[in-house]
Amino acid sequence: MKRIVSLTLVVLMIAALFVGCGSDSVPGTYKLKKINDKGVKEFFDDLGMDLSTLGVDASKLEDMMTMTLKDDGTAEIADNMEGDGKTVTGTWKQDGDKVTISADGKDMEFTFKSGALTYTVEESGMKMTMTLEK
Repeated sequence: MKRIVSLTLVVLMIAALFVGCGSDSVPGTYKLKKINDKGVKEFFDDLGMDLSTLGVDASKLEDMMTMTLKDDGTAEIADNMEGDGKTVTGTWKQDGDKVTISADGKDMEFTFKSGALTYTVEESGMKMTMTLEK
């Protein structure tokens, strides 16, 4: 009887570990890691852009966009794409795998999967999918 109880507890603990490993929580700090499934530097290199002429330090490309989503539903978005270090505050909410971030009167809908947030935007006829990871 003791052996059955012990074996049952071990199985339950292992199951809890597997369930825990697959469930990333949304709150945290995310940095820009990919654009159109390419590393940020590779994306700009493919466009033929010399980032140094734009005053961008290639070693700090991940800092171009940083988002912090807090447990209390608030968000801070640091946009340094134009070198101005602009930070905007807002709110966020989750509905399944969709995370909506509201800031500056705009709603942005991200997909949350495997600890990463993905957002697609189309601007000037160019479609970009940005992936931010913790």
